[in-house]
Amino acid sequence: MADVIHQANTKQTRPRGGKAKVVMFGGGLIGRQLLPLYKKVFDLVAIADNDPSKNGSFLEGVPIISAAEIPSLEYDYVMISSTSLAVIRRQLLELNIPNERIKDYDDQTIRIRERFPWDALILLAATGVTIVAGLIFATFKIMEFV
Repeated sequence: MADVIHQANTKQTRPRGGKAKVVMFGGGLIGRQLLPLYKKVFDLVAIADNDPSKNGSFLEGVPIISAAEIPSLEYDYVMISSTSLAVIRRQLLELNIPNERIKDYDDQTIRIRERFPWDALILLAATGVTIVAGLIFATFKIMEFV
């Protein structure tokens, strides 16, 4: 993460001390987890999302737009914050957004892995363990009656 922040924030066209202008693509679980970090280190222009019901609303004060609106914005990078990395990257390329301006949370130049929503993953795993444990318990209870 430090590498891309340094590169983006020292871009020659940017005024001294300015932050990279970023469009975050994805307002789902990963996007909501990354939003506080992105708001601190970037000038967050907008959040793009493919869910039409989100377009026109705001997430923590940041406007949510459709992907088709991205080319009309002034930005340095589009940061993909979704598990649909390949699909969204292809969609952005079809919108004529240059590949070098597309980054994602899994990009080797960004290093955000420590900000991945591990808490959500742990919750899902714990829920799965609870369900499996419940099924095993229920199976043993049923076997007592057989």
